[in-house]
Amino acid sequence: MRCASAAALLVLWAVPALASGINTNTALAVGKGRVVSRTQLRVADLEGAIEEYLASQTLVYGATADLSVFATLGYLWKDPGPDGLTNLRLFGRYELFERDARRETLTFSGILGLEVPIGEDPIGGGDAGLILGAVGTWYRNVWEVDADILATFRPDRGDLWQADVAVSRSLYEHRDAQLVGVLEANFVRRGSEDILFVSPGLQLQLRGVILETSLQVPVAEDASGPTPNVVAVFGIRLIF
Repeated sequence: MRCASAAALLVLWAVPALASGINTNTALAVGKGRVVSRTQLRVADLEGAIEEYLASQTLVYGATADLSVFATLGYLWKDPGPDGLTNLRLFGRYELFERDARRETLTFSGILGLEVPIGEDPIGGGDAGLILGAVGTWYRNVWEVDADILATFRPDRGDLWQADVAVSRSLYEHRDAQLVGVLEANFVRRGSEDILFVSPGLQLQLRGVILETSLQVPVAEDASGPTPNVVAVFGIRLIF
């Protein structure tokens, strides 16, 4: 999402511009010709004494200075309940606007892709879905703000809408390590059911490796089925 030379430098050294949100992938920074791998485990305590686990793998490839390609696949299981693969999400992010100033960057990008049936009902399967969205990033000094909106239109089931805002700030820096605080608002609408989370988190940035954790706390909901009481997120990001 940034110019090729700047992005190549950023992926070699841990800096606040690599922060981005923990609970959304759309703003992940990747340089031209490089790959970012994000592996996450999400543990949700649902209403009705149900526990839900989601292990997901996201790969991002910087195809050009402006185009990044994303692929995400997960495995979900519930106790009690079904388990299986999620559908594969494939999309491209193309930078439409960039403005650079001294120690400051502002970018806006469009998103287009597909949800490809991989898993089986009730977790995956069904018809292919169309993914549309937009994401913006503002970075200055030790601060970064990312915001996105993402819609997945699925003919055979309820559409999925997501909107996220993440504010990141460098808290401590020492040589090749940096601690970054992240505060997010995450909104999800599945069909006619809505839920809004406030999600504090931390990232430990090392050279080429980022360890991250977040706690999603629901603050508003309108849903008929079981919803999370809390979601704990643990992840690792590798940069190649």
